[in-house]
Amino acid sequence: QRLRVPRDRFVHLRNGVDFGRFHPGAPSAELRHKLGIPDGRFLLMTGTRLAPEKKLERAILGLRGLIELGVDAVLALPGDGPERSRLESEARAAGVVDRVLFPGPVRQEDMAEWYRTADIFLSLLDRTNAANPVFEAMACGCPVVALDAGTTRAVVRDGETGVVLPYRD
Repeated sequence: QRLRVPRDRFVHLRNGVDFGRFHPGAPSAELRHKLGIPDGRFLLMTGTRLAPEKKLERAILGLRGLIELGVDAVLALPGDGPERSRLESEARAAGVVDRVLFPGPVRQEDMAEWYRTADIFLSLLDRTNAANPVFEAMACGCPVVALDAGTTRAVVRDGETGVVLPYRD
């Protein structure tokens, strides 16, 4: 707009997904075993850098709420970043430290296995949840629970491809 270029000259292209790698498949019993997750335990996960803007404390509080409701669940936060120690403290304070896994960085080539193994993929960002990890999880057949922010509803169809939570929920 500042350069006075007409809007019809712009096209927004979303990041791409490699469908050769990210596609539905069987969950990995080996990954669950490696993570120490017993059969039948519900696996929630995110797939992002552990950074303040990712709002991962919301996932920890959500896990606590599920456990209080009697759901046998665990949360995996693969990745690393400046928030790791704070998130570990949040998990301790919430009383779920034994149910929050911090496996460290995961290679992009291995993420499809994680998405296929998870029961739910969480994306709880403030600006939008229409991002590559959400696309990749959905391409692997993993349902998404996302916060209704920005263009999230353009990607996650509430009740069909996942659940869209009200922004202030």
